[in-house]
Amino acid sequence: MEALEQHVSGLAVSEKTDPVEPFVPAHLAYDKKVLKFIGYFKEDFDRSILTAQSENFRIRFVKIYYYLEVSLVYFYTLPVDSI
Repeated sequence: MEALEQHVSGLAVSEKTDPVEPFVPAHLAYDKKVLKFIGYFKEDFDRSILTAQSENFRIRFVKIYYYLEVSLVYFYTLPVDSI
């Protein structure tokens, strides 16, 4: 028994230990978290369809939402006034 105590006492024991962070499942970590992107794109028109011949394209604004919990992408285009 004394030999075991001498062997254990000879080991270097660190007083500082890194705290272990608790495991959090992804469905809880990403719950109610959404990434929001705002962007735009150029929408081209055919001149024969348009009522206003001076308009060749429109700039359309979009909002893109990415829901982290379910990996869902939602595109929302903002309405454009007709001329």
